[in-house]
Amino acid sequence: ADVGRNGEGGGGGGRAEKDSSRRLCRLGLIFLGMGASSSVQLSDAHVEEIMANTDFDRKQVQRLWKRFNLLDTQGRGYISKSDFDYLPELSNNPLADRILQCISDATVEAGGEMAEEEMKAKARQKPDEVDFATFVRALDSFSPKATPKRKLDLLYRLYDFDGDGLISREDLTIVMDRVIGLGATKERIDAVVDQVFAAVDEDGSGTLDFDEFCSFIDAEDLSSRMTVPV
Repeated sequence: ADVGRNGEGGGGGGRAEKDSSRRLCRLGLIFLGMGASSSVQLSDAHVEEIMANTDFDRKQVQRLWKRFNLLDTQGRGYISKSDFDYLPELSNNPLADRILQCISDATVEAGGEMAEEEMKAKARQKPDEVDFATFVRALDSFSPKATPKRKLDLLYRLYDFDGDGLISREDLTIVMDRVIGLGATKERIDAVVDQVFAAVDEDGSGTLDFDEFCSFIDAEDLSSRMTVPV
């Protein structure tokens, strides 16, 4: 939640200032490379497994492990989904929560490919907990090495809020409401959705399949916006 929303009133203002200060300090730690040491160690086998299933090399995995530990301030071996918002590159992304949700869903669907140790760890996790493997998978599609197709696949899933494999007017309305932001009227958002469907819903089905969706996404713009340096 936005720490500034509780700023009115006597006690609320003090709490808001403290929360804001904590956030700034935490972001400062991330930028400066300082943090707690995790009680969970990253084994060579785990690094090899991550490299085999992502586009990250060994040095990048190790750098991501350091960043993960900056967020895991208590050294528990996992972070909460809200901690993900402290990544500077994604802190202002209106779909940041969807990124983790989509990656978590994909991880569950691909459970058969997971190592037995990882599957046991997943079973012990609470819904709001994000382990290092999920953290890395969430950032993998943002790797400079990730192909435009992989980035488009993720973006399509981000837009597909109801998870039915198609983007409906309702899905796109939710996305536009987040992306356009506060101050946009319902009429304006509906007009944008109407324009998109008029332009790319070629079969007039009232939904966008993957090919139709890709036709209104600028691939070069997508690559620049969906790339996080590691």
